Amino acid sequence: MAVDDGLLGRFRSVAAGLGLTQQQAQQLVDLRVEQARQEAEAHTACSRQWVEQARRDPEFGGAGFQTALAVADRGLAAFATPDLRTLLDHTGLGNHPEVIRLAYRIGRTLAEPGPVQPGAVPAEAMSTADFYAREVFGS
Repeated sequence: MAVDDGLLGRFRSVAAGLGLTQQQAQQLVDLRVEQARQEAEAHTACSRQWVEQARRDPEFGGAGFQTALAVADRGLAAFATPDLRTLLDHTGLGNHPEVIRLAYRIGRTLAEPGPVQPGAVPAEAMSTADFYAREVFGS
């Protein structure tokens, strides 16, 4: 574990001010190291759980999961700043199913339309009023 020299100096001052022995101060350090280890393990377990939830997600999980991740990556590539991508990677939030879902949906909106099939009939042109009447309000 890397130690911040400034923080270590402050700890030494506090320990000396409290009259702690070297052994007592070391016990406090050991306790904090154990706490940090447990926090790191909990964070890793949480991130793994998010990955498993994402793999089983009904919208983008299952057999097409890797393809869906590529779509999500396209969404992030289009709109996420490098700083956001770094944040998602370093915190593990990029593994959260809801973050993947957002990026996947963005990526899907960016997908190019497929080829026009021979014999395909173009959609009927309609006015905005007709569109709202039929498609939005269902009348």
